[in-house]
Amino acid sequence: DSCPNTHWDLERNTTEWSVYIKVLVRAGNEITSLMLEALQLTRSNATSFDPYGLFIMYNNPQNYFNGNAPHNVTGCINSCVHTMSSTKVPCTIANGTVADSFLRYDGLHPSQQSDRIVAWAVTAVVIGEDNRWTTFELSLSHLQISR
Repeated sequence: DSCPNTHWDLERNTTEWSVYIKVLVRAGNEITSLMLEALQLTRSNATSFDPYGLFIMYNNPQNYFNGNAPHNVTGCINSCVHTMSSTKVPCTIANGTVADSFLRYDGLHPSQQSDRIVAWAVTAVVIGEDNRWTTFELSLSHLQISR
């Protein structure tokens, strides 16, 4: 299973936890899609973005990560491995451009490079480009943005 970390230092079945989260995310995405279909919105009214689907980065890291270290989808930038009884442990932190080689920042959060990829995909939708992670395009022509 997994080692205890900063976010969770109790025993757990990591496979069971991972599958459970995957099911919740996919169920949420499906509910969102069904609700949007039921509203019968046009393509310019709403968009459904699937960031979970975007994390195919895991399977093809060479297409997404450009750090100065080998691509790393199993480790993390800020690695702090706890024991069941520990309260403080030393951490290993990847700095500089090496950090752009990682999928995850820590045991819970995506890395800065992963965030950039998600931001790129969302921006593509907002400016009207096709994107395989969205269901509808979003048109901003009818919105007024005030500061």
